[in-house]
Amino acid sequence: MSQPPLRRSLSRAIAVAFPRPSASPRASQPFAPAAATWRSPLARFSSTAVEGGVGADGTDGERVIFKKLADALSPVKLNVRDVSGGCGAMYAVEVASPKFKGVPLVKQHRMVMDAIDGEIRAAHGVQIKTEVPK
Repeated sequence: MSQPPLRRSLSRAIAVAFPRPSASPRASQPFAPAAATWRSPLARFSSTAVEGGVGADGTDGERVIFKKLADALSPVKLNVRDVSGGCGAMYAVEVASPKFKGVPLVKQHRMVMDAIDGEIRAAHGVQIKTEVPK
């Protein structure tokens, strides 16, 4: 029994728009871009205190927050990203500092907020991830 003409043409259109994966060895693996050609869009906002700075294309807010956290917490790892698209309404901060050793998570987050209190008041929010370096 054959399909009605409309269903056949719809099936063909879907097959053209969404082809089935080929039998290549990579087809069974999840998407993994080539390491040499792919760079995370958030990589431009990441840095470490050892390397210094947020990067030439970071926002002013990122630079100010980075400097305040670097001065206050002496981190070994520090990433500051404006996750609001550049308008400064939301920041993501990752900090690894020896000053967090033995300090509960809530107090670690409070230490971060105390360091950047003036900048965050105007922002909508901040995502904080803290860790004790190994």
